Amino acid sequence: SSLSFPFLAELELESEMGMGQKCKNFCSDWEMPSLRKLRVVEILPELRRDILQHIQTCQVEANTAIFDHDERHWRVSEIIAFLLSLTSVTDLALAVQLVGAPWEWPKTTPSIPSVKCLTVDFCRFRHALQLTGHNILGTIHFPNVTSLNLRLGLRCVDDIRHCLRTADLSFAGDGGVEPSSITQVTLNIGKEQPQISDFDFEVQYVEGTKNIL
Repeated sequence: SSLSFPFLAELELESEMGMGQKCKNFCSDWEMPSLRKLRVVEILPELRRDILQHIQTCQVEANTAIFDHDERHWRVSEIIAFLLSLTSVTDLALAVQLVGAPWEWPKTTPSIPSVKCLTVDFCRFRHALQLTGHNILGTIHFPNVTSLNLRLGLRCVDDIRHCLRTADLSFAGDGGVEPSSITQVTLNIGKEQPQISDFDFEVQYVEGTKNIL
């Protein structure tokens, strides 16, 4: 049913794995003209375009706990389409595992130029190892990012050495190198977790730092 929330500024939607696809249109006809902050967990809601275009801060968690051959995942095309609909987002936090067959990946590089502050959470050890493979940074171009926060969820301290030795982080667009607009990079390393939270310690790198991985 159509509901009106004229002063609603922040919205959080959370679903169990596999249920988000079934209830993604739950609030598709809601009136939320003041909405500026959105957090979604395992659900990519079908909101009105005029609402999505005014979102400034967004946190997206999708496919964070799936296992191999799990059919309940969000497709690559669905995740990318949702992110591209956020045309005004400046602060974006992503804990997203991209899963799909080769033909599901975009043939051209999508871009979200509005993002200034980007957080990417590789929240499990096997996700961290995918720094060299298909991940959100290597798939979507964020040309105007000034602050980049990377979070690695590892199983134990020994994984840090292995992950940093084998990782070769590449970025979509700009020949695979980090955007020249970046002035601050933060690397958070902590225990393996399914969600963005409770990282144990932080190593911070500031302006001028490059090729940290």
